[in-house]
Amino acid sequence: MELLARGNSNWDYYYDEERNVIYYISKKLGCNNGFFCSGNNLKCHLKRLAFIQKNDSLIPRDWTIVNNNLFDLLTK
Repeated sequence: MELLARGNSNWDYYYDEERNVIYYISKKLGCNNGFFCSGNNLKCHLKRLAFIQKNDSLIPRDWTIVNNNLFDLLTK
């Protein structure tokens, strides 16, 4: 798994190339980890979040992209 983005909350976001899945992984003990979305669906998922949050950017406000090349590849 490769770190895709750091969240300002309790989770960071990792991409598993073998499974083509984005996971949210807890920074703290006691918080749940889970499935964020498929790699193929990341752009669509982020567009929906941007609409809900009234955000002009595809990148959620609470994310810091760590791997720009991977993010660009997954959202092209």
